Amino acid sequence: MNIKIITSLVCISLLAVSVSAQEAQADNGRGSSEKPIVKSLQPTTTSPLLMDVGPDIDGPQLKTIVVPEDQVVQGSLAVGFDSPANPSFGFNTILLTENNLRIYFDDSSISTGYPNNDWVLIANDSQNGGKNYFAIQDATNVQIPFMIMAEAPDNSIYVKNNGYVGFKTDNPITELHTSDGDTPALRLEQTGASGWTPQTWDVAGNESNFFIRDVTNGSKLPFRIKPGAPTNSIFINPEGNVGLNTTSPNYKLHVQGNIKTDSVLKLSALNTIKNPELGDIWLDGNDSIVKYYNGNEWYAPGINTDNQNLNNAHLSGKTLNIGIEGGTAVSVDLSPLVDDLTIRLGTAEAKLSDSQSLLSATEARLTDAENELASTTSLLGDVVNQLNDALDRLSDAEARLDALEASTHLSNVNYDKNMLLQNTPNPAKGETRISFFILPEVKNATIVIYDAQGKLTSEHIITERGTESNIVVTDKDYKPGIYFYSLIVDGVKHGTRSMLFK
Repeated sequence: MNIKIITSLVCISLLAVSVSAQEAQADNGRGSSEKPIVKSLQPTTTSPLLMDVGPDIDGPQLKTIVVPEDQVVQGSLAVGFDSPANPSFGFNTILLTENNLRIYFDDSSISTGYPNNDWVLIANDSQNGGKNYFAIQDATNVQIPFMIMAEAPDNSIYVKNNGYVGFKTDNPITELHTSDGDTPALRLEQTGASGWTPQTWDVAGNESNFFIRDVTNGSKLPFRIKPGAPTNSIFINPEGNVGLNTTSPNYKLHVQGNIKTDSVLKLSALNTIKNPELGDIWLDGNDSIVKYYNGNEWYAPGINTDNQNLNNAHLSGKTLNIGIEGGTAVSVDLSPLVDDLTIRLGTAEAKLSDSQSLLSATEARLTDAENELASTTSLLGDVVNQLNDALDRLSDAEARLDALEASTHLSNVNYDKNMLLQNTPNPAKGETRISFFILPEVKNATIVIYDAQGKLTSEHIITERGTESNIVVTDKDYKPGIYFYSLIVDGVKHGTRSMLFK
């Protein structure tokens, strides 16, 4: 192609721009709702079409020049009826200068199945008092899905090369990353446009807490997490169980740690509990009784111990038989209580071997006392006091046995090798030791100590197994008097003995 032909092509391109500008100027800058009429000059050869764009004496002046070949402008291009004669392009390749700026993408596809939606790039509203913005308009459906207002800050929307999107940040660390100097937030607003009740929620976070805000109802904060909250503070497993401070919740609410309620703790009744663990609390729906699991079985504290009366009680040798109204009669072996009881009268003393010999021994000692009183009246006061003390202790012992057996719900099961021994020394002043032997296979063992009125004074958990051991009891925790202690092995009472603190 020679220089003349190239020069002709450039002239044709410039003439096309000039004529378009004249058309826009004739429209007074308001735009036209109709597409301009295009008059096409068909070439008769493959050479560039040269056209005279000056006054046409044979017909109307052409408004559009059609060049049926590719156009190349090796320089910047100024378009618009307000373009100056000598524009300053700077680094701009295309300069659009006009009071209404639009770039229209007119898809002319007409074949079935081909997309043909039209789009427009818009810079600002055209009416007085309109908005300043840049937008992409769906021209076919007259909708604007994308708009950026003037003065929007840097990095209002930033797409990183890995696809991460940042809001107010040019370094998004996650798929969506929002950055703000004060409480970055996400608003979820249901407008009511679809017929549903309007409701607005905010999800936000700051140095005080992460929270969900109910904007519609007074900006209440029903959910908050403080900074520094531990891992798994709230954990929900696939079954819907909620764990607090645990990742293995076995129940609808499983708390790993202590709980406190300032109101009522409500338990829903269940008929069965699967896989109970030590310390579980259960409201049994079968009998409406609250029970706890002691590691072996469900236990209901206080059941079968209240509102019961003795209907009879009598001694048979060393055995105390007790009948319980509305309950099961029990028999208590008194040997540990009476075998070691001793009455001292002056320098003489007697051990009470069984309950039947109690009266005879007492009468014998009374006879000795009378003989001694006959010889010396100075001992009378001491003898009477010791006798009264002995009788009081025996009365306390019988009353304690009655109360103890009436209140116990445990079965008297003898374990041949689990042993509870008599404390030494007994009577004691200062301290005394209670010895015992627990089989290795025993899971739970305790020694409980009661006073003569049946009140629990102390409980000692036994951890030693397979060897004779002892616990030390001191009189600083006990007033002078008679006390009883029992060995409880895996929920079953095994032996009861008495001890005396001076």
